[in-house]
Amino acid sequence: MHNADRKKLDRVERALCEALALVQELRSAEREESSSSEKTPFDGKAAVGRCRELGRRATETYLAELKQNELGAVFAAAGGPSIDKRKPKQWLIAQILWRVFDFESGHNAIRGIGSVDT
Repeated sequence: MHNADRKKLDRVERALCEALALVQELRSAEREESSSSEKTPFDGKAAVGRCRELGRRATETYLAELKQNELGAVFAAAGGPSIDKRKPKQWLIAQILWRVFDFESGHNAIRGIGSVDT
C-alpha cells in the first residue's frame, strides 16, 4: 500500500468515526426524550381513595386542579358511566363529590343505618 492510499484510508476512518459518534449522540438524545415523554397513566381509583381521605372542601380544590381526562378517570372510578367522562369539568366535579361523599350517607339514611333522629 502506498503512503497516499494510507492517508486516504485514515481520513475515511476519521470521517466514519465522527459520523458514528454523531449518530450515537443523536440516538441517546432521542432515547432521553422518549423516556421523559412516557408518562405513567393516571390512576382514577387511587384518586378516589385520596378524595375520601381529604374531605369535601379539599377534594373540591384537588379536583379543580386536575385535567379533563384525569377528571373523567376519577368519575368513572367513582362509579359514573364512562360515556359521561367528557362532560364539563364543573359537572364532573359535582358528580364526583356526590358519589364520594353524599351517595353513601343518603343510602344509609334510607336504610336507617347510622344516626337518624326519630
